[in-house]
Order: sequence, then structure tokens, then C-alpha cells
Amino acid sequence: MRFLENRTRRQNAFTMVEIALCLAIVGFALVVIMGVLPLGGQAQKKNRENTLSLMDGNYLLEAITQGARGYDDLGLYVDEILLYSDSDPNGAPKAVIQNNISGGTYWGTREIVGLLSAPRFLLTSSNVWVPNYLNNEGILRNNLYTNMTCRLKMRSMNGTASDKSNSDTSRDFGMAYLVEVDVLPVQTNSLNVNQLNGKDPSLTEKMKEERSLSQNVYQVSVTLSWPLKKAEKGGYKAGGNSQLFRTLVSGSITHSAVQADLPGLGTRDLVFWYFNGNEFSVTNNTSFYDDLAK
Repeated sequence: MRFLENRTRRQNAFTMVEIALCLAIVGFALVVIMGVLPLGGQAQKKNRENTLSLMDGNYLLEAITQGARGYDDLGLYVDEILLYSDSDPNGAPKAVIQNNISGGTYWGTREIVGLLSAPRFLLTSSNVWVPNYLNNEGILRNNLYTNMTCRLKMRSMNGTASDKSNSDTSRDFGMAYLVEVDVLPVQTNSLNVNQLNGKDPSLTEKMKEERSLSQNVYQVSVTLSWPLKKAEKGGYKAGGNSQLFRTLVSGSITHSAVQADLPGLGTRDLVFWYFNGNEFSVTNNTSFYDDLAK
């Protein structure tokens, strides 16, 4: 009889109210978790972008300061070279499309670094700084005698393997930057030829010393900005993320004039500039401006 009583005894279970409470607690926890997941994803995405931009920016800075020597793969990641007139830096650029599968041009590291390394100012024989318009005379024919800003639309060099492909998909969805470089001589000279007039030889020597320093020390800054989207006037504009890299370079800077065929622009005379840390300009060298102005 006792055995039968145990089999027929009623078992306690959850009530509908308890089940509803459990479901409410689980649902609330799921809502909290789903709300935190996007924040974690955004933090991971931001950390990844900052890490990639840090490596890419240092690579670019080194390639420029070393005069492109030993950096042979930069051109593989540059999609477009954008040439802007400084009189309208937000206007429509002249674009050189890189690595275009449907047929385009390809500029390697040396050509790209040669454009980016152009100093903003040149020193004349009178010890006066002038804008470096001679670097782009004849390129932007409707904007002669103005400075030219060269920017790059460039994909990350340290991203995933799919980002490094030259396919249109990787160009559209891979991490990309708008790259801008500024090269400024370290200006120390306060004297010019008109102030000397042969009156004080010590001032002449002082001018030569200051001139020598100005021709052998430069401040180079590289700015990477992202994310990118097409600008209304052409080219690209970047979002609110950016990284700035800056260094001082000691040594001479040389130039070489070449003829290049730019798509949509035809043949143009370009001046490429390169740093050389193993050589230093002579004290009274005027090749920065005077040789080009002949």
C-alpha cells in the first residue's frame, strides 16, 4: 500500500506566474546583452583602425624621409593620386587613377614619394622664401603660379588579405585613407641680401649659417584621415577620424624633372623631390629655386 501511495502522490511544479517571471528576467538580460554587443563591436573596430593607421602612417613617414629607398610596394596600395590647386583646395581635383583593372596607369613608390616630398616653400638667392609653385607649373593649366596639394586615396597596407586585392570590391569595402603630406623647411633666417649691402661681413656669415640650416632641416608631417566618401566636386572627403605623424629630417633635398603622361591631362613636366640624409647642401646653395627658375 505504501508503494502505491508514493506513485500517486502529486509533484510540485512551476506555476504560470513563475514561468512568466523567469521569461521576463531572461528577456531583460538578453536586451541588455544585445545593447552592449554593438558597443563592443564599435570599440573593436576603432582599435583595429587606430592600429592599422599607426602602422601605415609610420611606413609612409619612413618612406618619405628615406627618399623612397627600400620602400617598393607603396604604389600597390594607392588607388588615386589627387592633385588640388591651393587656391581651391576643396575644389575638383585632377585624379590619376592607379592600378585600374579596366586600364589606367601605375606609379610606383618613387613617383608617389617624389610628389609628396615637395617642400611648401623654396629659398631664393636673396634669402627670401617663396611658394613652391614651380613644382606644378603646367600641370594645372588653369591655375598657374599657385601651390599644388597632392593627396592620396590609399588602402591600408596592413589590413586583411582581401583588402589588399586590386579588385573593385576591395577598393570599395577595404579600409582606406585620405593621405596628405606637408614638408616645411625649418626657417631660421631673418636676414636678406637687401639688409646686407656689403656693410658688415659678420652679417653675411650669419646669413650663410642660417641659410645652411634652413636647407638641411625639414619638418615632415603625414596626416591620415578616414572614413572616406565621394565629394560633390570630385575626389574624396574624410570623416572625423585622423592620425597625425610628424618628424624632423636632416639632410639635403634634391629634385629631378621628368615628363609624365597623366590620364586626362596629357604629358606634363613634373618635378619630383627626394630627401637624402647622407648629404648636406653647401652653405650658399641656391638650387632650391634659382636653378628651376632659369
